[in-house]
Amino acid sequence: MGWVLLDRLLLAWGLYFYLPPDLGAEGAATIPLRLPNTLILGTITVFGLISLLVRFFDAALDPWVARMSDNFSSRFGKRKPFMLFGAPLFAFSTLAFFMPPSPEASMMNAIYLAFVWLSFFVGFTFFVVPFTAWLSELPETSPLRMRLSIYKAYGQLIGGAVVMVGAPYLLQLFRNEYARIDTQSYQSAAIGIASLALALMVISIVATREKNTETSVASFGADNNAKALKNEDRVAASGPMIGWRALWSLSEMRLYIVASTSMWFGFNTVAVVAPYYVTVLMQKPEAAVGQVLALAFLTSAIVFPFIPRVARSLGRAKLLAFSSLAFALLLALLPYALQGSATSMLVFAALGLPMSVLLSVPNSMLSDLAHLLSVRFEQKLEASVFACQSFAMKANLGLSQMIVATCLAYGKSVTNPFGVVLTAWVGAGILLFSALVFFRIDRRAESWGEWCF
Repeated sequence: MGWVLLDRLLLAWGLYFYLPPDLGAEGAATIPLRLPNTLILGTITVFGLISLLVRFFDAALDPWVARMSDNFSSRFGKRKPFMLFGAPLFAFSTLAFFMPPSPEASMMNAIYLAFVWLSFFVGFTFFVVPFTAWLSELPETSPLRMRLSIYKAYGQLIGGAVVMVGAPYLLQLFRNEYARIDTQSYQSAAIGIASLALALMVISIVATREKNTETSVASFGADNNAKALKNEDRVAASGPMIGWRALWSLSEMRLYIVASTSMWFGFNTVAVVAPYYVTVLMQKPEAAVGQVLALAFLTSAIVFPFIPRVARSLGRAKLLAFSSLAFALLLALLPYALQGSATSMLVFAALGLPMSVLLSVPNSMLSDLAHLLSVRFEQKLEASVFACQSFAMKANLGLSQMIVATCLAYGKSVTNPFGVVLTAWVGAGILLFSALVFFRIDRRAESWGEWCF
């Protein structure tokens, strides 16, 4: 849960902190604009360009860290040394994100943001890539991996709720002497959340007992699932990019990554733009962000226990496809639903349904696929497989934040909210594409093996 606090803090409030909306004279926010609000080449904001470049540069670390982690061995464990290096860098760079050197919009802030954001993702990679490999290594069977995915989803849900629901209340707690939210309010909230996150990450490292993870086909019951994979070549161990290319050559891996990252684009849209939906479209203060998002998190928490049974009866790929469709419909309707208090609450609560599937099912599919690939190639590939997803997720998040920032350039004020509305339409379109790809995976499930079901 610790790393989720840091990730969601930047996802939910990073863009808002550097490019706050214009709420008018009576607006609740008093934080200044910190980056030049100009479009590069007429389409890309400074924030969007930094986000995209930093994430693509950092994504190049994923295969190296994953391969080193898969092949590493020490008396402290296979994954833990990487995580112990990443955790403090991850936490302190998150805190530094909210402490730009200049109180005004300037290129100095842009350069500072690029450096701090890069440090953030280096820490993220060194902690999260080895951590996610445990999802495939620690459980011994596919049902146990599904159960662990649900537990992990609960952790992500709680971490997301602490930031996205709790942070607005922290901002109110740290108001200035004029009872207004200002820069120091954000910095004080960041100190509290980053400190909690670092403590939780260290506890997870110390408390988890790594085991001897010799790959076996026993947990899949038969060899035919492993033989369903089309690539007959072993993943070469002579360099990280060799194994990386071999994994990406599998059509199963490519389709899964495309579908899951497209669905995450929709979640990122809601997470990044939620403060704008509430403060601009609903014309409510920042504290109301926590109130409306609490409904989505509550719905997800109620639905989580039923997901394994639904996934078994319907199939995981098909469940994700229908969830993407529902997500797209709700996101497309969101700008119109926010015009009324009752309908806005209903739509935000309904968003918890596809969100619960997104937080739990993809990880169980990928953990089964990681185990299956390790069996097939007779090598430790858990971290490498999850690093493929991490690479795509970072590229997707950088691209989504760039697109969102560009949309907001066309209007993020109470008098001109067109850019805010546009983000919902773009997110809905990409979610429809995600549903089509998941339906394609479902049609191939019989020949691809157990990991699809």
